Amino acid sequence: MPRQNSESNVEGKQRTTSVVGDQGTVLVIDDDRMNTQLLGDVCAVSGWRVLVAEDGQQGMTLARKHHPDVILLDLMMPRLDGFGVLAELRQSAGLADVAVVIVSAIGEQDSVDRAHALGAVGYLHKPFGLEDLRSALKSAVSKKNELTPEAGGWPGSQRDEVLRMLMRQGERAASRNTTVGLLTVGLSRRGGEGVTEEESTWLNDEVLSLVRRPQWLYRIGAGLVAVVIAGVTSTYVIRLSYQIHRSLKQGLMSYRGAPNVHVGCLVRHGLRSADAEEVLEKALAALEEARSTDTDVFVTT
Repeated sequence: MPRQNSESNVEGKQRTTSVVGDQGTVLVIDDDRMNTQLLGDVCAVSGWRVLVAEDGQQGMTLARKHHPDVILLDLMMPRLDGFGVLAELRQSAGLADVAVVIVSAIGEQDSVDRAHALGAVGYLHKPFGLEDLRSALKSAVSKKNELTPEAGGWPGSQRDEVLRMLMRQGERAASRNTTVGLLTVGLSRRGGEGVTEEESTWLNDEVLSLVRRPQWLYRIGAGLVAVVIAGVTSTYVIRLSYQIHRSLKQGLMSYRGAPNVHVGCLVRHGLRSADAEEVLEKALAALEEARSTDTDVFVTT
């Protein structure tokens, strides 16, 4: 067992426990003090330096200050919930590669899918055993490198989640003889200048407000999101893509020098698992063509 340092730092409601060990730093974000105490103690005796925050906003403050290796994150919290924390982490400089493990009593598959799509590498359902926690921490460390953004700003882990969601929705659509649509939405500026973090967050929030099922929304890079829609007609998917484009354009009209909005739309009647990669590539290619030529592209198959 690693030797512990008995001193603790206390900053308001944020508690920092230092230990001597080589595991790294873990940040526990949970509004239940009993949970933070338990999680912190287990991590500390396993050789981790432990930071604790009691809501999402405090958690982001500590994350920006200390750049932890792993975050244990509750979902239901005041001020800023776990989904909000995940979204902010992936758009914050130096924090996109932090490995996040969700620790929550919420077990619905939609919440699990959404958490993974936003970049979580693990999901622990409360209550859980101590060995489950230790295994989750070990797995999070091994997966940390997978969160490093690839060329084009698409983290590999999130790409895999979009593919898995496409496969699941495709199987449902095939069984019901309906369609699957994948919309890719992006912001760009002339001359290749990137969009700001504020604009990227705005895009995510605006698209979220325009789709009926927010768990189908994925942030896949700076100024780039994707929406998976299943069980509807091709006409509906195409109409929604135009609605999203029109609404976003109107929302940017009052901003001088605002970025342009582009949407790539792909519709497939049913979807076999083997087709998911092709669908994803075509939707991304449609979006990239729109961004490179400064036009709006809608692709249907």
